Amino acid sequence: MNDSRSGILRLCALLNALADTLCEMAAATCDERDSDADAEVVALLRSAQEGRAGGTPGRRTPVEELDDQSAKRWRRPQAFEAFEACQDQLTRPQWRVVCLYFRDGKSPSEIAVLLGTSRSAVSGLLTRAKRCKETYYRRFRAEQAHLLRKHLNS
Repeated sequence: MNDSRSGILRLCALLNALADTLCEMAAATCDERDSDADAEVVALLRSAQEGRAGGTPGRRTPVEELDDQSAKRWRRPQAFEAFEACQDQLTRPQWRVVCLYFRDGKSPSEIAVLLGTSRSAVSGLLTRAKRCKETYYRRFRAEQAHLLRKHLNS
């Protein structure tokens, strides 16, 4: 997965360099009278170049956003496994939303339509389920630490 992300970031850098080069070449040919360069393409390239140079700090490119969304989808099955361990700690509606979101890959909006509820209700159920999972694992780690200390002291 890390190789995929680095590959995408390298591709972004190459595309940015290509856009810069094309912009410079198009600008040079637009200055000449007999040029057949499309002024709209030149303007588009320049705006893309200016957008990268003076863009909002911390703003991500669409390719980086797409990569981030893909990474989240790939992590969902791993997260579902963590919820399976604490399934008995969740309410029935929480478990249903967790299954649809993490196992089936549905978005909160899709889940809301399926269950006939609002998107905010689905988000609330997911938040409470995550909180339950964190509490479960916090207690689990504390119990493990207690047993380890007891074993080391005996």
